[in-house]
Amino acid sequence: MRNVLFENLPPLKRKSRFSEDPDDYDDDDRLFREILFYEPEGPLPVRRHRGGGFSSLPHATVLPLVTGTGAVGDTLSCSTGTWTNSPTSYAYQWLRDGVAIVGATASTYLLAAADSTHAISCTVTATAAGGSGSATSNAIAVT
Repeated sequence: MRNVLFENLPPLKRKSRFSEDPDDYDDDDRLFREILFYEPEGPLPVRRHRGGGFSSLPHATVLPLVTGTGAVGDTLSCSTGTWTNSPTSYAYQWLRDGVAIVGATASTYLLAAADSTHAISCTVTATAAGGSGSATSNAIAVT
């Protein structure tokens, strides 16, 4: 369906600049880019968009940590780590040598015989209003 209301408006020009305001940096010191849209004959911006990255996505500032002894039969635990952008939920995926272990999606994992001589780690996915971000923990060598 066409939007007839805006069909005959002249196109807006676009001008981009990088801000020098310290408040325009996100938690990773990434610089936001400000894009101004303005009418060809007018000096004032008519639309404004602040972009420059995935600043609303959760980002791990402290990685998740796996703790436990690493002996078959013992249970490993995975912390959430620390995240930006106030995550509202966390999901876990345990990994054996970097490959997802089917069905291992809790914050704890019981080491089985199949894990012997392998490295076990955990990926945490944090979800916030702006989307999701993931981070992987340290690995524990299983004996």
